[in-house]
Amino acid sequence: MVDVSDKRVVRRTAEAVGRIFVSRETIRTIREGKIEKGDPFPVAEVAGILAAKKVSELIPLCHSIPLGKVDVSFQITEDYVEARCIAVAEYRTGVEMEALTGVSVALLNLWDMVKYLEKDEKGQYPTTKMTDIRVVEKRKESGEAEKHRDMTREHAGFAVVVTSDMRNEKTDETGRNAIKLIEDAGHKVPVYEIIANDKATIQTAIKNLRDDSRIDVILTSGGTGISSKDRTVEAVADVLDKKMEGFGELFRRLSHDEIGEATILSRAVAGIANGKLIFCLPGSRSAVELGLTKIILPSLGHMLWEARR
Repeated sequence: MVDVSDKRVVRRTAEAVGRIFVSRETIRTIREGKIEKGDPFPVAEVAGILAAKKVSELIPLCHSIPLGKVDVSFQITEDYVEARCIAVAEYRTGVEMEALTGVSVALLNLWDMVKYLEKDEKGQYPTTKMTDIRVVEKRKESGEAEKHRDMTREHAGFAVVVTSDMRNEKTDETGRNAIKLIEDAGHKVPVYEIIANDKATIQTAIKNLRDDSRIDVILTSGGTGISSKDRTVEAVADVLDKKMEGFGELFRRLSHDEIGEATILSRAVAGIANGKLIFCLPGSRSAVELGLTKIILPSLGHMLWEARR
């Protein structure tokens, strides 16, 4: 299978059509509602919907897509019936295979329901045919937030600030790993500092970075616990214009999966100051990695777009 895990989840739509040519006698019988097996259109509609939902089982290398909508409809003419299938999903890859499969199976069911009328004296189908199965249109609908994410994805400037009285640049594995993760995601880190675990010092550093034109995101590591030495949260709280309560809630929920009830000791917090995003994470390498890879980097463009509005 093609790896689509790094693509964005957006609304995707595909529309496909196809035709089945049958005799005029068959067309007339359909119109008169006299097909022996019953009205072929409701059956073919349900069959097309079910088929679209099972594409990953029918086409081996297709992804399993959570379809939000499948619509199958029909138009009858004097010579053929046209089937149309529209498939919609919020996902990372397109849904044209779902639409094409929906059309194809709907037409096959129509064939099955009228085949007794289409056979010749030898039991063959000399004129019946399915044809013109094609994708009419496929769309990927990106909202303003997704567009902005594309614009900012490669250009955000980070400041990584480690608060510690013990570490230096040689011993600070947390900060170095954070920089690697940020740069691997296509962003830049023009500022990397290790500063004293002191409220006034932290606050001064944050205020300076808040006004630095190179910086879009300030990431602090350390000082988010509950001991008397943990001062980062208090220092940053006085600088924030707005808090992002959901960040801490989500971080602690994800952290609980890794460290259990000890996550209650973390006061990880985030907010906005002067249009800059500020994230205060614990001092451990694993905590910073969790915050960056699971929350900050995947949704960075959207958050920046909102912060600058």
